[in-house]
Amino acid sequence: MTNKILLCEILNFKCLRERYPDKRIKLRYNKDFGTYSFAKEYENEGLKGEGFYEQLYATYDNSGDRRFLDNDIVFQFIEIKPKSWLLVEVGIIVDFAGCKKDDWFYAKANSLAEYESYLGRVIVDKQNDRNSFYVEPAITDKVAVTEVLSKTYLESAETFSGYDNVSKSYGVLKRILNTSEWWNPLREIYGVYVITDRATGKQYVGSAYGDDGVAGRWTVYLEKGYDKFRNETGEYPNKKLRELVEKKGIGYVQEYFQYTLLEIFPKTEPGKRKALEREIHWKKALQTKGEFGYNAN
Repeated sequence: MTNKILLCEILNFKCLRERYPDKRIKLRYNKDFGTYSFAKEYENEGLKGEGFYEQLYATYDNSGDRRFLDNDIVFQFIEIKPKSWLLVEVGIIVDFAGCKKDDWFYAKANSLAEYESYLGRVIVDKQNDRNSFYVEPAITDKVAVTEVLSKTYLESAETFSGYDNVSKSYGVLKRILNTSEWWNPLREIYGVYVITDRATGKQYVGSAYGDDGVAGRWTVYLEKGYDKFRNETGEYPNKKLRELVEKKGIGYVQEYFQYTLLEIFPKTEPGKRKALEREIHWKKALQTKGEFGYNAN
């Protein structure tokens, strides 16, 4: 029988304890709550996403319950699938009282740079219990590593594998469209796409036929949530999207919008004509010009 690979061996807990004899190692398993999903936020924005870091170090609310102490070295995990927990952050608490955000608080922590290469790559198996953290060495030193990814979890999940299954949330699209792996192939084609509001089910159908193809068109949407440029009549081509952003803010788009590629065409004049023809078809098919959608024309 193959011996388990232990987290304490890979991350050298022995050396860490020798270096910080007055501190304790804490393994923190961040469980989703309400509609908040740690995995979703991580996939959308990464560790530096707005609010994600604060949620990892959320320490107590007005009830006074504390999650961290000033002598904690915290290894932060999120659940990416049942019983599989990904290491996303290692930090040493410097102020458990931390900072206030709305009606709750989060601790201040300094990330330990020596663990940066492990973040987003180490996956562990968690005991089948309801505990959200462990500090006892008898438990922390027996946690088994199930996998060490060759690429980070985010890099592995977002490899471009063709045009057939391109459907991304706002946050994911914003992150990956900045990479050549996604920008280059999406730039090289015209296309018809649908934007879906996951909160209401309403959709917007559009076509891309500019110099930068689908990549350029989607970049415009990522900037403000709608096409900010007027057409020749002085009207905005996506009036309803603009009205939605003005009413609910760009944060609504960032949380709920999904971008899906329906059809692709070559970057030629016939390809442009075909994209415009198929845009009309999909608007009718999905009924996006009425109560079910955001198309105004």
